[in-house]
This record gives sequence, C-alpha cells and structure tokens, in this order.
Amino acid sequence: MALVSNEFASAERLTAQFAITIADLLGQAIAQKGQATLVVSGGRTPVALFQTLAQTNLKRKGFIWLDRSPT
Repeated sequence: MALVSNEFASAERLTAQFAITIADLLGQAIAQKGQATLVVSGGRTPVALFQTLAQTNLKRKGFIWLDRSPT
C-alpha cells in the first residue's frame, strides 16, 4: 500500500471525506464478508466523525451503532 497525502481546506472537509471513506470500506466489507467491525477510541476527539458517519447510508448496509462506554 502506497502512502497517500491529502490536504483539506478545513477540519470539516477532512471529517466529511474520512466519514465517506470509512462508510465505503465498511460497506465493501459487509458486501464481501457479511460483516465489518470499526473500533475507535473514546473521548471527545471522534465526536464530529461519529456525527458525520451517522448521516451516511450505513444503516442500509446493516451497520449497528454500539456504545460501550461506562455510564
């Protein structure tokens, strides 16, 4: 795999493109294997990414959101 460098005009554009890429990869894995797993860190850092991912068509691809953070 080659290293690819991209530049984005803003953090919002980076987050949007990252969400699209993640959704596409998860969708491909679901189509090929019937399932996919995405594990991410907790905390506030990925909140904007999660909000953007929630607006994608992952539900139609069988994606289920789980939050196992301590209450």
